[in-house]
Amino acid sequence: MNAKQLDRLQSILTTRRQELQATLVRIQQEVRASADPHADTADQAVVSYDKNALHAQGDQARRQLQLLDDALRRLEAGTYGECVLCGKEIAVTRLEAIPWARYCVDCQEMQEKGIIG
Repeated sequence: MNAKQLDRLQSILTTRRQELQATLVRIQQEVRASADPHADTADQAVVSYDKNALHAQGDQARRQLQLLDDALRRLEAGTYGECVLCGKEIAVTRLEAIPWARYCVDCQEMQEKGIIG
């Protein structure tokens, strides 16, 4: 991978990280704003459903944020683009599609099949 590709991928990772942080702030604000102790039972049920959906979105955003942080740490350490299992280079096309990818295609497939942990 050349320096230009690496810079572009770092920019993608950083931008996505900022977007996720903004999403988490928005979700926290929406959860706080949705509390209405004077609502009737039906309204409370809708609010509860919405809060559960927001919490699920927040959990997903936090998981993705962790993956982005891990990728940025690998970038700083000089190991970005290397499969964390086998050490082979991850294809640039894969990193362009999934910049936080930790595994090469072969190891990802084995991991999804449960062959490796």
